[in-house]
This record gives sequence, structure tokens and C-alpha cells, in this order.
Amino acid sequence: MTDKEFDAYFSRLDKASDSTRSIIYVFIIVYIAVLLYALNAFVYPVRQHNYEDILLQVECRYDRTNKCERFKEFLDSVDVPPALKDEVEKSLWEHKLQLFYDDSVSVRTFQFPVFGITTDRDLLWIIFPLLGVIAYLIILIALQRLVATFVFIMNRNKNDPVRLRLILSTLMLSSPRNAEVSLFFQSVWYAMALFIFSIPIIVCVLTIADQLDIIAFFGDGQLRFDRQSWLFVSRFTAQVVFLVLQVMLLVRLITMSKGFGRSQLEAQKLVASFDP
Repeated sequence: MTDKEFDAYFSRLDKASDSTRSIIYVFIIVYIAVLLYALNAFVYPVRQHNYEDILLQVECRYDRTNKCERFKEFLDSVDVPPALKDEVEKSLWEHKLQLFYDDSVSVRTFQFPVFGITTDRDLLWIIFPLLGVIAYLIILIALQRLVATFVFIMNRNKNDPVRLRLILSTLMLSSPRNAEVSLFFQSVWYAMALFIFSIPIIVCVLTIADQLDIIAFFGDGQLRFDRQSWLFVSRFTAQVVFLVLQVMLLVRLITMSKGFGRSQLEAQKLVASFDP
């Protein structure tokens, strides 16, 4: 490979490395925020149901209906105030309901970091799984371009240690498989990388659990969704399909990353073989 050809491909490799690194940084920032939101909104506390429950409790204290059966023990254990005629009593309940309402609204919105886009929680059942699939595809395309360019240049410069060192220097996304890196550090690096790139799948599982009321059921023993409705079946089916797609894409990403790591290790061995 001539110097002019090497300069052209080296520039392309450098740009591919920079773009892949930027994509992964954005992915990490966005999905750590998404995971924290999912843990807060889906796992603890189950605040999205509080407002409806408190409102029903207030109504049941003054007019018991069939909906009040699950609050029977609670209603029997408290002193029922007189009907809502007293202005102080009425204002107090209005204030409490407003607080619960404000809290309920605050956890129903999510703002994507970096992009600043705000969405309602009711749409997260489709946004989070779809975003996970799109994110994996973008990373795979970027990484595929980087790997192909790296392998091409390396294979045509195996006898030039200077060029090999230059090629390796462009890779900020490098494998920790190195004789100078301890096995413990390698294990920590791989575990952290696997966790970060598994976040879309974790979020998707949490979203499905939220749709199935699994988390809410452990919280208060109540199942709120009608599992026979076409809307529930459609949502659940779509989420399962997206979950399977994410798992397949993650496996593909891991396979490609392993191959990239082996190529880097081969380049490092070639450089070491030229050292006296």
C-alpha cells in the first residue's frame, strides 16, 4: 500500500473511530438516564396509581360503592368525617388530592437527555423498545464500518510496524485483551460493557413488567389491566417482538466486538514481533 493510499484509508479509519465513539457515548448517556427513569417509574415507588387510589378512597369515605370493597378495612379503621360541608375539611382534601395529582403528572413525563425531547409515559411502552432496536442498529452499522476499515488496513500493512502502531493509536474503542492488563481489570471491563449494552433489554423487561402489572401487584396486590382487551394483547405482543429483536442484535453486537478484539490482538502481536 502506497503512502497516499495509506493516508486516505487511515483518515477514513480515524473518522470511523471518532463517529463510533461519539455514537456510543450518546447511547450510554441516554440509556443510563432511561434506566434510572424506568427504575423510578416502574419499580419504586408505584406512584402512577396513587392519585386514582387516593381519589377513590376520598369518594368511598362519603359514598360507598362496589369499588370500595378493597378499602373496606381501611375505611372501617378510621373515623369518617362528616359530609363535605365544612369548608376547612373540603380545602384539606382538595390540597391533598392536588399534591397527589402533581406528583402523578411529574412521573408521567420523560425527557431524553442530549436531545431534549419530552414524551408522555403512556407512550413509553412503544418508545423504549423501539428506541432500543434503533440504537442497536445504529451502533452495529457504525461498528461494522470501523471493523471493516481496520481489518482492511491491517491486512495490507502487516509488515510495517510504524503503520500498525498508527492504526492502533486511532482506536479509542479498544479491547482490554493485553498482556499488560490484569485479568481482574479485563473481567471488570467486560462485565461493565455487557451491563451498559444490556440496558435497552433491561428497560424493555421493566416495561413489560409494568404492562403486566407485575410490579404493581407486588406493591399493592392489584391488577389494573384487562388482559383480554385487544389493546393489551397488541402492546404485549409488540413488546415481546421488540425484546427478541434486541436480544438478537445484542448477540450480533457481542460477536462483532469479539472479532474486533481478536483483530486488535493480532495487530498488537504483529507490532510486538518487530520489537528487538
